Amino acid sequence: MATQQSKTTQLSNTKTTIGSRPCSFITLVASNPIQMEIVFGRPSKDCEDIGICRINFVTDLPEAAKEACFCETKAIAYVQQQRNGQLLFRFPKNQINPKTKITQFANNQFTVPEVFILPAPLQQLFCPRLLIEAGMYQVIDNGKDLLVEM
Repeated sequence: MATQQSKTTQLSNTKTTIGSRPCSFITLVASNPIQMEIVFGRPSKDCEDIGICRINFVTDLPEAAKEACFCETKAIAYVQQQRNGQLLFRFPKNQINPKTKITQFANNQFTVPEVFILPAPLQQLFCPRLLIEAGMYQVIDNGKDLLVEM
């Protein structure tokens, strides 16, 4: 039986160096996932096709864009860094356009055709994580959400 996750956020300020890049970050422990807008597509194809083209903080979006977009090109995901360093993306199924589900999550796979460099604010938040590697990632359908660990 799953236990309810703590609603509190424990913050730990840490400074370290990753390669030659200083990594000043806040480690989030037992925190709630962060709501993000995932824009699908390839950056090299002007956000056409499959994969991740952009990731935006929902709080950074214009007020009109904060409403759930039930369109083919983007979806809301709740993102949290796992203890193993991977990022867990939780896509609520009721906020995913049916065509998007077919094209982006086909055969229970989420394909990232080219490396996706995390935007600087996400690099700081998910430090030392800098990118999402190109590859095929398993999609787990828990009935309510589509889960992808990358």
